[in-house]
Amino acid sequence: MEAQRTIEDIAYLIKNAKNKPIILLGAGASVSAGIPLANKIIEDVLEIHKEKPSIRRLKDEHKKDYYKLMEALSAQERRSLFYEYINNEQVKLNVTHIYLAQMLKEGLIDYVLTVNFDDLMLKACAMFNFIPPVYDVSILNDFTTTTFLEKSVTYLHGQHHGQWLLNAEGELTKVKQSIPKIFERICHDRTWIVIGYSGEDEILDEIANVGSFENELYWVGYNDSPVSDKVQNKLFTNPQTNAYHIKGYDSDSFFLKIHSELGIQTPEIFNKPFSFLKTMLETVRDIQIDNNSDHRSLFEGIQERMEISKKQVSEAIDIIENKESEEQLIQRIIEKGIKRDFSLKDAIMFEDQIERNNYHKAKQTLGNYYGEWGIKQGKKFRLLKNQADIDRGISNFEKAIELNPNNGSIYSGFAIILFDCIVFKGEPYSFNKVLDLFEKAMRLDSNYNLYYNWGTVLSDIGTITKSEKYFKMCFKKFQKAKELSPEIIATYFNWGSALNELSTINNDKKILLESIAMYRIALELDEKNIDILNNLGVALKDLAILEDNDNYFEESILLFRNAIKISSENDRILYNLGMTLFSYNKKNTNAKLLSESFHCFTKVLKINPQDYDSYNNCGIIQSIIAKNKNDINLFEKSFDYFKNAIKIEPQNSKAFFNWGNAISLLAEIQTDEILFYESIEMYKQALRTSKNDDEIYSQLALSELNVGIINKSEFNYWDSFSNFEQALEINPNNANALNNWSFGLLRYSYLLETEEERKITLLEGLEKGKKAYSLGENPYNLSCIYAVLNDKENALKYLNETLERKLIQTEYVNNDNDWDNLKSDPGFINLLNIYK
Repeated sequence: MEAQRTIEDIAYLIKNAKNKPIILLGAGASVSAGIPLANKIIEDVLEIHKEKPSIRRLKDEHKKDYYKLMEALSAQERRSLFYEYINNEQVKLNVTHIYLAQMLKEGLIDYVLTVNFDDLMLKACAMFNFIPPVYDVSILNDFTTTTFLEKSVTYLHGQHHGQWLLNAEGELTKVKQSIPKIFERICHDRTWIVIGYSGEDEILDEIANVGSFENELYWVGYNDSPVSDKVQNKLFTNPQTNAYHIKGYDSDSFFLKIHSELGIQTPEIFNKPFSFLKTMLETVRDIQIDNNSDHRSLFEGIQERMEISKKQVSEAIDIIENKESEEQLIQRIIEKGIKRDFSLKDAIMFEDQIERNNYHKAKQTLGNYYGEWGIKQGKKFRLLKNQADIDRGISNFEKAIELNPNNGSIYSGFAIILFDCIVFKGEPYSFNKVLDLFEKAMRLDSNYNLYYNWGTVLSDIGTITKSEKYFKMCFKKFQKAKELSPEIIATYFNWGSALNELSTINNDKKILLESIAMYRIALELDEKNIDILNNLGVALKDLAILEDNDNYFEESILLFRNAIKISSENDRILYNLGMTLFSYNKKNTNAKLLSESFHCFTKVLKINPQDYDSYNNCGIIQSIIAKNKNDINLFEKSFDYFKNAIKIEPQNSKAFFNWGNAISLLAEIQTDEILFYESIEMYKQALRTSKNDDEIYSQLALSELNVGIINKSEFNYWDSFSNFEQALEINPNNANALNNWSFGLLRYSYLLETEEERKITLLEGLEKGKKAYSLGENPYNLSCIYAVLNDKENALKYLNETLERKLIQTEYVNNDNDWDNLKSDPGFINLLNIYK
């Protein structure tokens, strides 16, 4: 099992390490401050410089490549571009830089390295009256004499106002020799923490060249998104690297959480703004007045204004900050919520203070605190499936509504956790209260999150109840969410998933096409989102099967391959690629497709050795390959895969069923009665846990039929017919059972002694064959029964269709005794000659 690390581990290291960590910041650390990521920069460059020849000459795929675009701009154009981003009035200091600056000043971090050009880190440090040493790699020449001081900030790509911006492809070669020296100088006995960095530039190569991080490296990704394929290969394939992926946080939430774990004081700017202002004023030296100066009156005015300001700030501190006012209590409650520091003891203490002072606003804030606590318990429940967590969460939401009945988000949060509770407890389901809570939320606060969550829950209810009305309701909610925030990918993704589920329930190709269209919109917004690539790939595979369309199969396979380029160790995508290749092989019978499908499933098993379905699928494919090659050893290997699947899930019928099919294939090749009996035993094992599966009865009947054909035993025929009948009681439209029963009756007719018995049996077989044909089965059995009944017209009609569709070879027909009545007939002879 892969070793795991959490933020708690990072906090422990920071507290106890003699040499404090190195922080590496990427572009994701500045997003919430208002500085765009690469996708937005690409859009802007293509718009601003669309007429520039070097841009126009780029290939279409290179126009989406950040580094290719930067290479097409001059240094001055790049500098101007980033100057506008960084000095835009919309850019503000964010939580990441403020909290990191505090940690740097307090000596909890030794070095900050950044691949960004912005000056947010320096501005944040200035708020704490702290100017760190600053190093710009793009202009440092002599590394032999440079001392990298602790509590410093180093720009690895240069600064936005500097001479060099190292952000075009290959430009890091200017400092390629310098960066390893920096890393060597500072990384000894230090933990690395990487935040907001994609790893798409050459800095990643130098990080990877460090080899093994003895004090560990923590890669803080973006929420639950996987790392890129490049990062995975460079840092996470070798466990000796000691690199760990921290999921579930963006940059700001990571720093809030680590701040809470370390127990650091909240920066004064957030909870003591007047004390913060006083600190700023104290950095200004008292004005010295020269009594002999001609400008004395000017200085006296400034001095007087400064004294007044200091006095006002001090009074504000005494009146507002030093007194436990309602506003301060609200701040304390909010701070606890931000840090996810929830406890019943604190909550009771807050409520007591609120009641004693009859605070109204603080009461509402405490309601929000309980609501956030409920959300946390809901997330914990979804992870651990512990009844106590969901009960605590529901209790928290009930308390939240009691304290603050006018917050719509509390009602919607309550609806989500209540839905989880209902599903967890099982049938009978009643979702009325869940939907009532969403209605109440809408009356209080109609916003994007409400409609998105409402739509998602309605989709889940539709999936559970198989009821179309809930899906139709969910589509309306997603439409409303889209109108409020048209650029949010999750809306289109969940909308597409809901349509896909409904198309499966209703077996409706039109709805499946709508699902695909919705996934395509989502993919346009994020071409590298592996969840979208995966779901669209599956939907296209389903459409390809419905329409028997090679183009959809190939597009589906391409999407899965693109997803694997991003995340090569994603077992779910590998599994779905394997299934798509296998389905495509069924249509085109291609050994290469079959082999590649098998390779996908074996790779899944390397990632997840407990994957039942992959063992089962490997067994199926190996048995098909064994049949094609007539190789007994490969059959034995297929049996081993089924055995491994059964070890994992002994109560699952699928492996028993498919093992039975594999033995039956081998029995057909060897015409081996004993092997057919072994397959019968496997089918009976499968029926012990799946008593209402028509396919198992159908295949059991077929093996019994084959035994009857071999030993010419009426008893085996009767057993076979009984099980075909059972299969059709469960599913009257099982075309395979009807077709094989029809074939069985044809074979059985040869054992009967009287002409009348034979005719009755053949007519019964004809009836079943007609129904099988109407359901899409091969018409050959139908043609054979007509031939034995000496109905030349119908016999040749259905034989012609069989040969025209290339469902059988003329040599097989020539050797088939069922055609003995017509083998000398000119019409029969001519028909076979046409298709030779």
